[in-house]
Amino acid sequence: MPPSCHHLDSLPPRRTRAFGASGTDAVCAERAQIPRARGDVVFTHQTALLIARTARLETVERNKNPFLLPDRPPGASDIRHAARMAKAEHPTVLFRSPVECLVRASLGYHAPHACRFRQHGSHMPRGSLMRVAEHAWCVSPELAFVQEAARSSDRIRLMLLGWEVCGTYCTELTGREAAYDLSPLTSTRRIREFAQRNAALRGSKKALAALRFVADGSASPRETMLALALGLPLKDGGHALGMPAMNHLVKATDRAQVISGRSSFRCDLCWPDAMLDVEYQSREVHANEGSRIDDSRRANALASMGWTVVAITNDELDSVSTLAEIAKTLQKHLRLRYRPSFDDHYARQLRLRRALGLPTHP
Repeated sequence: MPPSCHHLDSLPPRRTRAFGASGTDAVCAERAQIPRARGDVVFTHQTALLIARTARLETVERNKNPFLLPDRPPGASDIRHAARMAKAEHPTVLFRSPVECLVRASLGYHAPHACRFRQHGSHMPRGSLMRVAEHAWCVSPELAFVQEAARSSDRIRLMLLGWEVCGTYCTELTGREAAYDLSPLTSTRRIREFAQRNAALRGSKKALAALRFVADGSASPRETMLALALGLPLKDGGHALGMPAMNHLVKATDRAQVISGRSSFRCDLCWPDAMLDVEYQSREVHANEGSRIDDSRRANALASMGWTVVAITNDELDSVSTLAEIAKTLQKHLRLRYRPSFDDHYARQLRLRRALGLPTHP
C-alpha cells in the first residue's frame, strides 16, 4: 500500500550544498516579471497524478502566468514540509515512494533518499501547475501525461493512462487501488490543447499521437480494454471499428420513456451516427434479477428509437475468437469492410491483448 505523506518523515536531512540561479534566468524573470518559486516543491510525473487523484484537485488554482522553477533543488526537509502542508489542506492525499519532484535541468545535484528528481527547463508554462498547498505544487494532469509520453516506450500503456486520466475510474496508474465514479482528472481536449500549445516540449508529439486512440468518459478498466480491442487499427491487433464515444447520453423519446421509465440512457460504447450501442455487462453490475430486468427494458426502449444494442459479457471479452465474431457483426452494422492484410494478424491480436491485460485463450 502506498505511503501517505507522514511516511516521508523517513527522508534524511537536506544536503547543505547551495545552488545559485543562472544570470540568464534572473534577467528573464526580471524582464518578463515571472514569479520565482523560492522554496517551493513541485511534484511531477506519476506522483502528481496520484496527488491530483487522491486530493481531488479538479478545481484548485493553477498558475495563471509562467514562472521559474526554484533556483535550487528541494532538500528532504523541503519535501517533508510540502507533504505535511498538502496533507493539512487535503487529508485524503497520498504519496507513493519514490516521490518525484521537478527541478531545473541546468542544476547538478543528487536527490534525497526516497525521492527522484526529474529535470525540466526553468520556465513552467501557464496553466501547467496546480497549487496543492503553500510551497507545494504538482504539475497538471495534462503536463504529467506529456511527461509520461516522453519517457514511455509502450504505446498501449500510454493509451491506457490517457483513458484513465480522462475517465471516471482509477487503477494503480493514477491511484492507490481501483476506484469508480470519480471525476475525470482532465479531458482529451485539454491534453490536446496543452500539447499543441507546448509543441516544443519533449513528449508532446507522442502524446498527440496516443490521443488519437483515447476517448473521454470510460467508467472502468474493462470498458477501456473492450474499446481499444474493438477500436484500434488492424496493424495494432484491434478490429478497426474506430474509437467509440464512451457513456454517451441519449435522450429518450416519449415511447421509450413509457417502456423504460427513464428520460435518458448512457451507452457504454457508442457509435452515435450508426445508432449502435455496445453494452459491457460485468458480473458485478448485471448479476441480479433486478439488473437483468432493467437491462431488458433499456434495450427495448433503445430499440424503439431505432438503436441496435449489443451486449458483451466478461466471458465474451475474455475469449479471442468470440470477441472476433462479435466484432464482425459490429463491422457489418457500421458498414465497414476491413479485412486483415497481415499474415500475423492473430499474433498481433494476442500481443495487443497481453498489453491490455486480457486473456489470450481462444
